[in-house]
Amino acid sequence: MLCIWGSASKGNIRTIENVIRFAGRFVLKKRKYDSVKNEITTNLKWLFPKQLYKFELLKIVFMIHNNMCPVCPAYFTNYLQIDECNIGTLHTRNNSYSYRIAETSESSSYGTRSFTQQAHKEWLLLPTHIRESRTLSKFKIGLCNHLLNEQKQECDINLSDFSHYDEVIEDVIKYWIVF
Repeated sequence: MLCIWGSASKGNIRTIENVIRFAGRFVLKKRKYDSVKNEITTNLKWLFPKQLYKFELLKIVFMIHNNMCPVCPAYFTNYLQIDECNIGTLHTRNNSYSYRIAETSESSSYGTRSFTQQAHKEWLLLPTHIRESRTLSKFKIGLCNHLLNEQKQECDINLSDFSHYDEVIEDVIKYWIVF
C-alpha cells in the first residue's frame, strides 16, 4: 500500500480519490455532483490518498523507531536515525522544524521522494505527544485524528476560497433589483 500512495502519478491518485468520493456518496446517499469531501472527513472519518500515504509511512516509521517491527530484517533497527538532538541544518519551508537527511542539490529534487527523506520529514512534523506514544494502537489513534484534522483544515481552506462569491452574488442581485 505504501508504494501505491508514495509513487503513484497524480492521475492515479486522482482516480483513487474519485473512487473514495464515489463510495462516500453511496454511503451518505448523495447525488453524483454533490460535494462530499468535507462530509467524508467529518462524518465517515475516511482518509484521502495523501493522508493514507502519511498514515502508512508514519506507522512503519513508528514501528522501526521503537523496534516493534516483527517482520523487519535486522538491518532496519538502525535504518532511521531520527534523533532530535542531532538535527541537521535543512529546514522545511513552512515551519522551523529541521531534519537530518542526505545532502541534495537545491536545484534537484533527487531523492526527495525516498522513504528515508519522507520518513524524516513527516516524523518531525508530527506533534510531540503523538511521536512519544507508548503503544502502536495509541499511536495509530493519535495519528489518524491528527491527519483527519489536517484533512479537515484543507477542506475548510477550499471552502473559504468561494466565500467571497456570496457577496458578489448579493451585489449582482441588488444591481438587477435597482434596474
